[in-house]
Amino acid sequence: PVVMAIVTVWGKDSPGGLLEEKGAWIHRFWREALADIPDIGGCRLLWNEMFFAVPNMGIEEAVPRFARLLRSIRESALESLCVLSPVTGTPQEKLVVLDGVGHEALPKNLGNSSACWHTGSKFYHLRDGEPLPSARADLKQMESIA
Repeated sequence: PVVMAIVTVWGKDSPGGLLEEKGAWIHRFWREALADIPDIGGCRLLWNEMFFAVPNMGIEEAVPRFARLLRSIRESALESLCVLSPVTGTPQEKLVVLDGVGHEALPKNLGNSSACWHTGSKFYHLRDGEPLPSARADLKQMESIA
C-alpha cells in the first residue's frame, strides 16, 4: 500500500501573496516530513504545493503524522490544506487517484467531496493540521482501532 498526499499553503488574507512566507513554510514542512516519516518521497509541484508518496504506511498512521507536522509549523498569516488517500492497484489506477487528490487539494474544493468516483478511494482532509468535518468521523474510528 501507498499513501499519496498533496500539501498546499496560501495566505489567509491574500491567497496570491506572501510568496516569501509560503516558500519558507514549504521548505520547513519538506524538511520536517523527510525527518519524521520513513521512506517518504515527493516533489514540489508549485510555489505553494508539494506531493508526497509514503510506501509501507497505512492511512491510519499517515493521517495523524501529517496532522502533527502541519500543526507544528502553523503560522497565523498562512493556511494549509493536506489531502491524503490510500492507493493500491495498477499504475493507471494510482494516477487516477493522484488526479483526484490534486483536485481535492484546491482551496475552492474544501470539503466538497470525500470519495474519488473513478476508484472509490477515500480522501482525508486536514486544514492547518485539523480534520475537516467530513474526516472527523473517520479519524475517530481510526483512534478507536489504535
